[in-house]
Amino acid sequence: MNLFKKITTGALALTLSVGLVGSAFAATGDVAVEVIPIANNGNVLTVAISQLTDLGDYQYSLTDQPTSPGLLKIDAADYRGTADGWKVTLSGTDFIPVLFTVDNLGLTAGTVRTISTSALPSEAAPVSSSAADVMLAPGSTVLTAPTGTGAGIYQADYQVDLNIPGGTLVGQYTSTLTVTISGNTP
Repeated sequence: MNLFKKITTGALALTLSVGLVGSAFAATGDVAVEVIPIANNGNVLTVAISQLTDLGDYQYSLTDQPTSPGLLKIDAADYRGTADGWKVTLSGTDFIPVLFTVDNLGLTAGTVRTISTSALPSEAAPVSSSAADVMLAPGSTVLTAPTGTGAGIYQADYQVDLNIPGGTLVGQYTSTLTVTISGNTP
């Protein structure tokens, strides 16, 4: 009986030992974080003309006159944090007093730069200028960020040229340029 007791006790000890080594306990839990858009004065998409140089003075002429190039800088910012893409359009009023129209104003695309300091905008570089030697038409798309890009702050440079029609009377002429940004919807 002592032998049976030893064998039984040994078997129980082995069973318990295997049972303790083979058992495991696991628990899971979720860690949640929410990233929300930054509202810049209540806006999550913003655009501005940050620089526009004067095109200068020209003498009266009976033939068309091209102006010396001016500089137009447009700043676009996407604070939504979704990279849903966006586009910037540029339009202008006819020159006042109305003797020639805004379509005499031409744009040549320059450099698009990332102004943001975060990593995402520089990795999402396909923000591009759409204007390439075009005459301005109402609602011309001049800067785009396709879906998957555009998060951050960008600045685009454009060369501005004006063709002053021959016979334009002496005087000062003004056109008001307006930039608009609109976002893609997910």
